[in-house]
Amino acid sequence: SGNYLMRVLRCKGLTIDNIAFAGGRNGAIYIKGGEDNLIKDCRIVRFGEDVIKLEDGTGHKIQGCFMEQLGCGGIDARGGNRKTLEPSGFVVCDNIIQDFSLYKRTYAPAVLFVGAGMTITHNLLQGSSSSALRIEGNDVDISFNQCFDLVTESDDQGGLDSYYNYSFRRIVLRNNHWRNIRGGMFAGAAAIRFDDIISGHVVSGNIFEDCGGAGFGAVQINGGKDNVISGNLFYDCHYAVSFIPWDEQTWKNKYEWQKSKVDDVDGLGPVYTARYPELK
Repeated sequence: SGNYLMRVLRCKGLTIDNIAFAGGRNGAIYIKGGEDNLIKDCRIVRFGEDVIKLEDGTGHKIQGCFMEQLGCGGIDARGGNRKTLEPSGFVVCDNIIQDFSLYKRTYAPAVLFVGAGMTITHNLLQGSSSSALRIEGNDVDISFNQCFDLVTESDDQGGLDSYYNYSFRRIVLRNNHWRNIRGGMFAGAAAIRFDDIISGHVVSGNIFEDCGGAGFGAVQINGGKDNVISGNLFYDCHYAVSFIPWDEQTWKNKYEWQKSKVDDVDGLGPVYTARYPELK
């Protein structure tokens, strides 16, 4: 689990409120297991690795915190059950996370979620060489966030990035504001990037301002299906939406190469087809 200034193991209803954490080579707070723990109104600055980690447990919340000058990422959250789609109940809201990935220049987002069932809302995420959000899972509500000044030097990346697993479903992005996401030297940069077979998500009511670069639009879809892009505003963007279409053989090959990931969660079985009818 790495080294952290504070470790919270199998606790319930604990509140960490209005504490400043500053200047650590590793991380700040690690919560493993437990229920309904709250990190609230804390100031977390100048850390070398991801500053908050949530691992398992349910109902944990990070609210109203300020995080900046981070060598790696902000929040690494892993929870819920992807086989049963039981949600983690994790909430990340009302935070400012800025100037991150200063040392690890890619794959160190402000929020990484691996699992099922999370809410990310009303945050300001700004200032990174790469992504602000990386989602590897299901049923994630991302709404009313401001995501600014991202992917400043990475290529083939997005302000939100999700990659190569057909069983990731129902990332819902509503009413977010994306601005100044224009990196990408060869392939491109996007505000939202559904990469390699990422399918079954919703992008609705967002504002995209000055987004997209090289071959990518503000929203980039690489071979995915059943993604709904509706009711968004695109202003001064390179393109609005860009696609890399796959023919049938490419689709079959790509799916076969990662089919084990779908099988691991029985992603075409009764739980998934009931929740996501398009899989039928």
